[in-house]
Amino acid sequence: MISIIIPHKNRHSLLYMVLDKLNEQTIFDFETIVVDDGSDIFVKDWIGVLFPDFAPKYELMFVRNPGKGPNAARNHGVSLAKYDNIVISGSDTIPSRSFVMQHILELKRDSDKIIQGYTPFHPQVMDTEFMVWLNNSGIQANWSALQTESGWRRDADGFCLTTNLSMTKQVFENIGGLSEGFPGAAWDDIEFGIRARKLGVQTIFSPRAINFHYHKYNISQFANRQIMEGKNRIYLCYAHPEMAMQLMDINAIKTAEEQSLDEWLHQAVELSYINGCHEEKDRVWRGVLQLASFKGVVESLDPHPVLRLIKLLTNQESVVYLFALLKAHKDGNTGYVDHCLGWLSEKEPVWVSELIAGEIALMDKNNTEAIIHFNNSLTNKYNVYAEKRLR
Repeated sequence: MISIIIPHKNRHSLLYMVLDKLNEQTIFDFETIVVDDGSDIFVKDWIGVLFPDFAPKYELMFVRNPGKGPNAARNHGVSLAKYDNIVISGSDTIPSRSFVMQHILELKRDSDKIIQGYTPFHPQVMDTEFMVWLNNSGIQANWSALQTESGWRRDADGFCLTTNLSMTKQVFENIGGLSEGFPGAAWDDIEFGIRARKLGVQTIFSPRAINFHYHKYNISQFANRQIMEGKNRIYLCYAHPEMAMQLMDINAIKTAEEQSLDEWLHQAVELSYINGCHEEKDRVWRGVLQLASFKGVVESLDPHPVLRLIKLLTNQESVVYLFALLKAHKDGNTGYVDHCLGWLSEKEPVWVSELIAGEIALMDKNNTEAIIHFNNSLTNKYNVYAEKRLR
């Protein structure tokens, strides 16, 4: 017995394909809970009108949870699940015939672990060179990292993708559910996986639990997706500052400010029409998608008075301390705030560390101390940041 949780918004035709494929499973001792996150038309009504004869062989429940986001929908679905085992799936993922059975078997063997199923792109959307490249590139999901010369790895530490994930309700609740603070669908499931790992919960890979991703992109569409992915990075780094070391590359951030995404995209699209040139396509397509990600990062950093100073840092490790400082400040840990400020004052130019200290003082509503720090910054080097703050 298992409960399948599917968050959903507006992709009614795709969701119907998913529900119809669940009718082809090898067993039917499961329930499916579709949580509608504010579709224009409630999906239950839509299916009832267009497919009045649809008769699921499994228990099917539709509930509303409008406008609260996909993770809130997932959490709500889990709270309604009547079975101890849960599968978190997607409204654009088409299950293989043994999908449910594989998750049940895995959880029977490893009930204290998270089971990560395999979600390659569906063959029907792999009809362009870009989609084949994207599937093999590892940019969206690096499945090749789970492969060895002898086959698939069992240990999937670091993988936690909500297109195809199962565990017991107890494990899900012990980890704390999925974070509802992310503005988009990227890094939120990885954040769940990081919390699981810190609690000692292992993730196991099940390559036979296949759920095909039925989503077709062109290079421009995926670049837009990467901008959103970049925006979500700061939320992951807020929660887990150590992740900033690999996600907030200061050189890539500076490059993103200087380079034109439109020019890169034009070159990338032009290459799509040319046969061959595989090495050049790989270089340009990876380049434009990385640039798009860091354009998203820059867009998220700029409104924040402290985070926008990341582009001034000279030491990559300083980014970790900057996020750790903000987390400690939010948590009220003044001792660790002072520790991070001290570390930054040793590793960064004085004018930069004084700017950061001044912004923290402003966050504490200590204007007198802030003025001192901004004046110290200007004394060491003229900069528009301090000058604007002192006006």
